[in-house]
Amino acid sequence: MSMDERLQRFFAVIRAEAKANPSFAARLERALSDTVSTRAEFAAAAPALDPVKLLKEKGEDDLRAALAEMTRTEIYALVRIRKLEPHGVSTYTRARLIEHVVAAARRASGSRKSPLDY
Repeated sequence: MSMDERLQRFFAVIRAEAKANPSFAARLERALSDTVSTRAEFAAAAPALDPVKLLKEKGEDDLRAALAEMTRTEIYALVRIRKLEPHGVSTYTRARLIEHVVAAARRASGSRKSPLDY
């Protein structure tokens, strides 16, 4: 059996399982929908939002509200494109990414919420 035939059989099994098992289909969709890999894809996915500027001009609540309207992929792309301390955030949940962006914007703007926020 050729590699092409084996791959076709493999993906046929995945398609069949996704049709028969809604839970599997949902997990598969989540796994595939948050995948952005190239710099061009990040640039396309990243919103035009400037978190530091928004924090300075309108405050933390407005920054959180703007981030809450974004998908995890958009927030992750924003972190990468704006260079908001992107190391290690690829596994963060959407909620943790929002907190990361707020904290990074706070540090970049020079404002601190508490003495322990570094």
